Amino acid sequence: MILGWSKAISPAGRVLSFPEVQVDKTTLQALQITKEIVVKFVETGRISPGNFAEHFGPIYREVLRSIGGQAPAVTADDAAEPDDETP
Repeated sequence: MILGWSKAISPAGRVLSFPEVQVDKTTLQALQITKEIVVKFVETGRISPGNFAEHFGPIYREVLRSIGGQAPAVTADDAAEPDDETP
C-alpha cells in the first residue's frame, strides 16, 4: 500500500521521489535478518559486493519461509533421498 511520496537529495544534488510503502512486520523482520546474514557472508568473504544481488534473493526467500512457519521447498537432492519409513 502506498502511503505517500518522499523526497531525497542524491549525492549528485538531484531531487529523488519515491513512494512510501507500508511493510508488514514479518517482511521487515525477514529483510533485517537477511541483511545481517549477508553482511556476515561479505565479512567472511563468502559473498562479494559484486555478487551480492545474486545471493540476497534466495537468502531472503528462505528466511521468509522460515519465520513464516512454512516448510522449505523440496529440492531435487531432497527428492533423491530414500524415505526411512517405507518398508
